Amino acid sequence: MLVPLDDRLGDQAKVRAGTPLALSREQLLPLPGADSAAAFGLNPALAPLLPVWNDSRLAVLFNTGALVEPLSRSSYQRGGRKPDNLFSHSDQQDFAQALGGDSPGNLGWGLRLARSVRPVGGGTGRLPSMISLAGNQGFLRGDVRASLVLPARGNFGLTGSGPDAASATRVDALRALWAQDPTSLGRQAGDIVASALDAAGLVNPIINPPAGAAASPVTTPFASLRSDLSQQLLRAARLIEARSLLGNRRQIFFVSLGGFDTHTNQRAEQDRLLTELATALKAFDDAVQALGIGPQVTAFTMSDFARTFKVNNSAGTDHGWGNHHLVSGGAVRGRQTYGNYPQLVLGGADDASREGRWIPSTSYDQYVATLARWFGADESALAGITPNLARFDRRDLGFLA
Repeated sequence: MLVPLDDRLGDQAKVRAGTPLALSREQLLPLPGADSAAAFGLNPALAPLLPVWNDSRLAVLFNTGALVEPLSRSSYQRGGRKPDNLFSHSDQQDFAQALGGDSPGNLGWGLRLARSVRPVGGGTGRLPSMISLAGNQGFLRGDVRASLVLPARGNFGLTGSGPDAASATRVDALRALWAQDPTSLGRQAGDIVASALDAAGLVNPIINPPAGAAASPVTTPFASLRSDLSQQLLRAARLIEARSLLGNRRQIFFVSLGGFDTHTNQRAEQDRLLTELATALKAFDDAVQALGIGPQVTAFTMSDFARTFKVNNSAGTDHGWGNHHLVSGGAVRGRQTYGNYPQLVLGGADDASREGRWIPSTSYDQYVATLARWFGADESALAGITPNLARFDRRDLGFLA
């Protein structure tokens, strides 16, 4: 994703020369830093993000991942404490979304963050503060009433529902049936169904406007995009645009892009995925700028883990560990990189193996704590949101104003 343009470019060539994953200086897109010196080159598939970087709304966080305490190569090899089942997709996705098994109640950190921050102005919105456009995720886990799962495409509502009188009659009948159950379980289930129906009636016209509806400022940047990620971000942008109607002053959205398990033919597949990521993030940034609320919206990436530096025999890579992440928005101290770039040496000081599995130099807890402060969490709340943070010296990484 990001390759040094200094002498370390030669370190990359030593390991990846002759493979499809070797990126030359001519292929890389120089990223001028805050001092105008281009120390790193961006993967060409991420070219749509160059204007966001140049406008100081994009930063890169180096070698960040799942840690429960600081680790070096020597402490790792001596059996230092580490997350369970490293290099397992499901376990490390769970860690990234809950920050480890020590998290209180094993709740998603998105839920813990939402609970820790008082609504702006003391009021509550008409929708839950957490919305997923990528299914029911561990990030939201803990309280079904506190989150809302919306589809990335199509209607949000019951099959057969619509604006016509017959549809309204069917929905009213369903509400009446649930209201007749006298049991505690029935009442609770009925309340949840009623809340879902209310949310559908409110949300569906926003995320799925009827044909012929007037275009809004957020739709133009997405006009030519059809990928799943772009449609998720378009719906997030539409909900942000409707914030006054909805009454929600703080919201957390979860979107997802899969397919990075590139054990084979990585170059072609990763180029496609990175292009999808870059075009969707650029469109989202353009939509937020069109709304004039850049400093109020931050987008950031997380993942289970990176890929190995060493290329396998199938022109792909295997499960890694520490990864680079993108943070964008008007509050981002952009056009800068944060953290420590790993040594591009197999079996070197940053390698957990001899395959180029970089031991993270920055933890997800530090990453999340920095985001949480910007979102409005105070210092007293951070221990509940980031259960491993106390083991790390630096509690704010500085990439948000």
